Amino acid sequence: MRFFDGYFTHTKSLAERGITLQNNVTQFYMGNTAGGVEREFRYSGHGDYVMNTDFGKLGIQEGLFLKVRAEHRFGESLGGITGAILPSNLAADLPVVDHEDLYVTNFLLTQALSESFVI
Repeated sequence: MRFFDGYFTHTKSLAERGITLQNNVTQFYMGNTAGGVEREFRYSGHGDYVMNTDFGKLGIQEGLFLKVRAEHRFGESLGGITGAILPSNLAADLPVVDHEDLYVTNFLLTQALSESFVI
């Protein structure tokens, strides 16, 4: 504990308490220089966010873990202008093509019953 502006503040980080947050945003600027249906360039991106929780460190339940992943995309897809059946860049079109909503794509709850048995 330390004293700050008249209040005691706890300096323990979220990671020390069992919560870790990770994020990654990948950006793309791609286009057709020759061939395809149209010759243009488009900008898009993909965001990936992961939260891991260790409920043992939180003091709730030893051996209980939660992982939640959320993803979204933004910008314009190259789909349709390349003339190809498969997307030219799958990562730019995930999790859902032409939608910019945030989707929960992974929810994993794990309980360790012993060092060698996990549900």
